[in-house]
Amino acid sequence: MTTRRKQRGAVIAESAVTLIVLFMLLFAILEFGRAYKTYQVLTDAAREGARYAVAPDPSSTPSYSPPLASDVQDKVTQFLVSGSVKGTTITVEQCVFAPSPPPDSSVCPAGATPVTDNTLEAGNGLNPAYTRVQVTAPFNFLFFPYSVNMSTKAVMRNENN
Repeated sequence: MTTRRKQRGAVIAESAVTLIVLFMLLFAILEFGRAYKTYQVLTDAAREGARYAVAPDPSSTPSYSPPLASDVQDKVTQFLVSGSVKGTTITVEQCVFAPSPPPDSSVCPAGATPVTDNTLEAGNGLNPAYTRVQVTAPFNFLFFPYSVNMSTKAVMRNENN
């Protein structure tokens, strides 16, 4: 009879350890899924903003001028709201090259001058070569006491170049 009681105690202890490991694994899978979804929404929002920034707007005056930086940020914000992502920081940057961009250039390489948001406005005399939209958002884990900042960017060449 005493052997049976000892076995019952062992079964309870083994079950407790197994259930803890199982639930930790389950919560880790849920958190990874949430993090991946958030990162994907950030990436898509940055890409959507860059695409919107580089395409000239045919309804603008003067004809076919690029959208304002505030319009690009509004477009990215709309995308983020639809994906339920809050607390983001959106940066819109353009790079202008002296005569022409080198063939294998990243955004703002040597010889390029970064310009700020107000250069997206029409009539400033600049012909930007690339537009970079960077989106950063905090990600708070539900089941674990950690928080990370997720950041992504999209770089596109302007269509009028």
